[in-house]
Amino acid sequence: MRPWVPIVLAFAALVAAQGGNNNVINNPASGIQAEAGQPLTLSWDNPSSGPLSRTVTIKIQTSGDIQPTDGIVVAENIPNTGSATFTIPADVPVGQVYVQIIDDANPTDYNFSGGFQVQGATNTASLVASTASASASARK
Repeated sequence: MRPWVPIVLAFAALVAAQGGNNNVINNPASGIQAEAGQPLTLSWDNPSSGPLSRTVTIKIQTSGDIQPTDGIVVAENIPNTGSATFTIPADVPVGQVYVQIIDDANPTDYNFSGGFQVQGATNTASLVASTASASASARK
């Protein structure tokens, strides 16, 4: 066996363990500059087959060891249509953030956007154990 094969196989296993394959985020793209208090449109691939939930939850996360209780919920129990627009809260942490989409029927099936910056953010704290809440539709 070639010496690099175990490394490639280990990497493939790690990638497979990072959430499910559904709801792959297309937008926002990595490296964009978003503005706190302004709307951001999220779009994702919603495959027509497979065990998809009819609803999803959207969170804003920072990098690091993300736990299920981490993040700011910006929308929950919204229809899994492949697109949602929400307002970026002013209290998101300064620095790089990610959008996370979570299948409500299977919370272990989730995906992340690429990292991006939020301008005008007022919070310098982390997102751990946020108590943010959302209505049944995306916040406006």
